[in-house]
Amino acid sequence: MKNIIVLLLLSCLAFCATDHRVFSNLQLMQGNTLSVYPKSDIDNYTVLLIHSNTTEGSTTFTDSSFYNHAISAINGAIHSTDTAKFGASSIKYTGSSFSHWNGGAVQTPNSDDFNLGSGDFTIDLWVKFALHNGGGFGATFIAQESFTPVYSVNSFYLVDNAGLKLYFAYSTDGSNHLSFQENWSPATNTWYHLACVRNGANLYFFVNGNQLGTPKNLGSASLYYDSNGKLSVGGRNDGGSLNGYIDEFRLSKGIARWTSNFTPPNSIYE
Repeated sequence: MKNIIVLLLLSCLAFCATDHRVFSNLQLMQGNTLSVYPKSDIDNYTVLLIHSNTTEGSTTFTDSSFYNHAISAINGAIHSTDTAKFGASSIKYTGSSFSHWNGGAVQTPNSDDFNLGSGDFTIDLWVKFALHNGGGFGATFIAQESFTPVYSVNSFYLVDNAGLKLYFAYSTDGSNHLSFQENWSPATNTWYHLACVRNGANLYFFVNGNQLGTPKNLGSASLYYDSNGKLSVGGRNDGGSLNGYIDEFRLSKGIARWTSNFTPPNSIYE
């Protein structure tokens, strides 16, 4: 009888989300509690996750986070089997400096899930450049912006500044921007893992798990403006589109996943 009761309890696990962690608690005899945790790659902190593991030329994109945001491709962004960090394909872009979307972008409608506010966050992705643009913001990795109707009202963006700097900028009022950057010298035709992390008042940049420079202090201007605009990966209106590939793009809200050197992921997030 005891075995039957335990089996029935195991078949009725109740899952709930608390403190951005998905877990299940099972109250057993004698007051013991069994907690079952999933693999930590995908959790409730993960608000957007884009794999690319499909067929050549596909324009169907899926958010593999628990939030299942709708995603669309614009201006030629596609899945491509030319190259991939993991799986069969990656997202391909063909932009040039200040191309204003003509290299393509992957977009999802505005959501409060993307309002970073004053909390911690982590942006991480794999990128492979086919070309470094000659000037300006040479490649956009992520941007949230709206249009009024021509000029952008930005919340935040992470870009490669002409292939020479990792550059993160954000606004507290939708107009003025604060920016932070670190030098780096990426090569073409090479996969890099990039991470931009906020932990409290500090901002970190990582390439292949190695911290660039020292943490940037955000000071008192720590509340990010919510532009109510679309979130874009790979391109933006007020700057250049990426010429190259992105794989395993993840945006995490409410968590600083890394604050010191780390080993980059060696497989897809699942």
